Amino acid sequence: MLPFSLSKTDADHVNIERKTHESRLIRDRMYVLHLLHIGYSRSECAKIVGCHANSVTNYIKMYQRGGLDSIRQLHYIYVRHELSS
Repeated sequence: MLPFSLSKTDADHVNIERKTHESRLIRDRMYVLHLLHIGYSRSECAKIVGCHANSVTNYIKMYQRGGLDSIRQLHYIYVRHELSS
């Protein structure tokens, strides 16, 4: 199991952005990190947020690799139709 901990500064940012960020996905990611920080288990976080337990693990890995900047990134692939231009 991956260890997880947030610094005081990151915990403050997570607490604010879990309520105010414009993207629902990023709000959910921040909410998962907040719940983990205050002591919930990974399976409890998944149930509360409504995601899969593997997603919780992926969010932890994202945070460990790149911090909050990594959590804030969306990697949507947009396919442009040839008639769109």
